[in-house]
Amino acid sequence: MCCESKRRFLLLYATQKGQAKAIAEEIWQQAGAHGFEADIHCISEMDKYNLETEKDPVVIVISTTGTGDPPDTARKFVKKIQDKTLPPDHFAHLQYGLLGLGDSEYMFFCNGGRTVDRRLQELGAQHFYDTGLADDCVGLELVVDPWIDGLWLALKEAVQLQKEKEGMNSAVNAVSSSISTAPHAVHELKLSSEVQNLKLEDEGARGSDTLSQKLDDLNLVAPARDTEPSLVHSVPPVSQSALNIPVLPPEYIEVEFQDTQGENPHMSSLVSERTTFEVPVTKAVQLTREDAIKTALLLELDIADTAFEYQPGDAFCVICPNNVSEVKELLHILGLSEKGDDFISVKVKQSTKKKEHLPKLQARSYSVSSSNLYQPGRLHFVFNVVEFPAGPSRPVSRKGVCTGWLAKLVAPLLHPSKNSLDTKGESSPTEKISIFPRPNNAFHLPADPSVPFIMVGPGTGISPFIGFLQHRDSSTAEVAPPKYVQDILRLCAKEVARILLKERGYFYICGDKKHMADDVSDAIVDILSMEMEADKLEAMKILAMLREAKRYLQDVWS
Repeated sequence: MCCESKRRFLLLYATQKGQAKAIAEEIWQQAGAHGFEADIHCISEMDKYNLETEKDPVVIVISTTGTGDPPDTARKFVKKIQDKTLPPDHFAHLQYGLLGLGDSEYMFFCNGGRTVDRRLQELGAQHFYDTGLADDCVGLELVVDPWIDGLWLALKEAVQLQKEKEGMNSAVNAVSSSISTAPHAVHELKLSSEVQNLKLEDEGARGSDTLSQKLDDLNLVAPARDTEPSLVHSVPPVSQSALNIPVLPPEYIEVEFQDTQGENPHMSSLVSERTTFEVPVTKAVQLTREDAIKTALLLELDIADTAFEYQPGDAFCVICPNNVSEVKELLHILGLSEKGDDFISVKVKQSTKKKEHLPKLQARSYSVSSSNLYQPGRLHFVFNVVEFPAGPSRPVSRKGVCTGWLAKLVAPLLHPSKNSLDTKGESSPTEKISIFPRPNNAFHLPADPSVPFIMVGPGTGISPFIGFLQHRDSSTAEVAPPKYVQDILRLCAKEVARILLKERGYFYICGDKKHMADDVSDAIVDILSMEMEADKLEAMKILAMLREAKRYLQDVWS
């Protein structure tokens, strides 16, 4: 075994910012320890591999960029496999496994990987391992790590199946060759020992029919060296295996007791490796009435003493624990009720496909609904308390894991007592939650504060727009407000031009001619010149036409 050569598989990656390449390199590094040799290439290096003739298993790691597009390095590859002239069995010989990377915050989650996966299936390729879709929204490692752990067993099974197919093909070729070169020897072939020992169930015509049918189902073969079934060796008649008692299902949960020396690990160490911040909840407001269908809450966090930074449009994640009563119930089911004071790690065995039934606890993402310019050192967010009513499949009503926990946590702030809270519902920062930032660079305000924008968001969808408006208001407040009416007109240049030119509106001026009316007239000329992209002389002619049409009217004095 020590001298056994390592089995090869082809490893391709398509990356935009390097994440897919890093994961592929991790697979490449682990391959040797599992008895494999990974032939790794960027998917763009099409001169170094050929899927049309590839016999070994193929592993693909691919990310998604833009609005659900494959990475730039995969464009040539995707264009090639999307050729409409390719037959549906073009990749019928190909076995592959695919790991897609994406972000569920975007509309087309993992669409780069899905596109390649779907097209390979259309061309006849077969999965030897289930496709994995990793979500950067909650942490790629939640899918990537178990996917890599399960890859090696799937590869071994694929390689073993490939060996068996190669062996059967060789045997069939050998028999075909012997029959074609020595047709006179066919009469020497005999039935396998299983056929010779076949016991007829009935006699007469029924027995002969049964024997004839069984002979048709069995192959004439040369004497076999062993009794293992193959394409050239008949299989013994099926016994009454259906009457056997089925084996017990394999165990797929491992329970491990960890020595924590009396201290439980912090939740953040279990959920995310990112930098987390433990911040106090300083304010809570219920935005909906008591009889509303949904309960919407606004929470304020104090981030003044942390390095937490954000912009309106960004999101952040809250690390929440499981419901205590549900944890106790699970421990009771597992027979671990007496170990409630110890830290218990429950894992799913790598040899099973039950991971989806026991996922890791994920941090919850929320949109920021405040501006760091409007309220420095404070972070607001809005959420609905998720509720699941009782029903046939749910004997009791439940609340969302995170929203239910937050609502219970801030209940003292929502219903303040006279001893600890003031009349505004504010409290000393006692309750704290753990958070980490999740920037969203694709959902920020325009850099130019003069550019208009439209916001659409029903319900709590307006949450980030509160921060937008606060930020825009704070940004414009830094600029000195206009002092004169002509300055205000210039700020509303598009509206003024639209009313006068497109809607044939009227313009009225009343006041001092020397210190106001003339300056307003100059401002109108500038506005018309700018909006019509004409010179000042042309703009002055238009103003004169407005005067003549009695649409530019003045009541001024010297």
